[in-house]
Amino acid sequence: MSEDIYNLLAKHFSGHVTEAEAAAIQQWRNASEDNQNDYRLLQKLWLETGEPEEIEFDTEGALQSVALQLQPPARGLTRVFTLGRIAAIAACLVIVLLIWWMTGPENSMQTIVADVAVKTIQLEDGSQVSLRKGATLQYPAHFSKNKREVILTGEAFFDVMHNTTQPFIITADVTSVTVVGTSFSVISGSDSVQLIVKTGLVRFNALRDTSNKVYVGAGERAVFIQDRLQKQVNTDENFNAWHSKQLVFKNTPLQQVAAALSNYYNVHIELAKQDSAQIANTTVTVTFNNQPLTTVLRDLSLITSYQIKKTDNQHYKISVR
Repeated sequence: MSEDIYNLLAKHFSGHVTEAEAAAIQQWRNASEDNQNDYRLLQKLWLETGEPEEIEFDTEGALQSVALQLQPPARGLTRVFTLGRIAAIAACLVIVLLIWWMTGPENSMQTIVADVAVKTIQLEDGSQVSLRKGATLQYPAHFSKNKREVILTGEAFFDVMHNTTQPFIITADVTSVTVVGTSFSVISGSDSVQLIVKTGLVRFNALRDTSNKVYVGAGERAVFIQDRLQKQVNTDENFNAWHSKQLVFKNTPLQQVAAALSNYYNVHIELAKQDSAQIANTTVTVTFNNQPLTTVLRDLSLITSYQIKKTDNQHYKISVR
């Protein structure tokens, strides 16, 4: 289920949907039998769970409560739910409830989209969030007294104000990131979520199984992919280059330099196949401070004595002269 459907279902179940949005939900339901079954189950769970009476929303508690209520499909539903599918539906309802709380009449939802360039915003608690181009952040106009909850799609760098009594919680796809005050990057991709910590300590867990968690400290990274969490030392000094506007290379193999430049400038730089064995491990020591790509490639060519040729609009090839 997509994030758009989460938003629409939250408004639908809470009675704030427009005619156009109601039509969109009906179209989604009619698209497949799976969608129909998901809708019926979510509707049943919504009615049984009830709307929160207070603005506080306990994500973990709601997930556990909903999971306990889930039973095999009622008579008339022919679909067989696996345990994994049931957990996914439970997680879906938690997100729907979270969005309902954020978009409720007492707490309007704000949405920031970095559509053409990096955007940096300051939240009401003083925390700063920088969104990489293409990223979206959803957050309430006012945080609750016990939690600061936001929803991220894409990549962002967070510098969170310290507050031990009001944890900062980020929902990113099927994961949750919880901190009290630190700085870190979150990359929510199509098939994985990455967390890279610059300062402090961060809890990183699966949304539908909060016991599946790791604690990630400064200089470490963790990846959630295929329901597994993996933690390791972060060796990429330039993970945050899009935010700092600086690329630093210290005896870095040319293969890694090409990858970092490709990521920063959103192009594809590769080593010529016939020369890759010879030049892949050539090391480079240089710092670039947000210079144009043409300047960077010119300087890199001078440093390495290799030829860098543009092959088409977004592709470059490094080869021996």
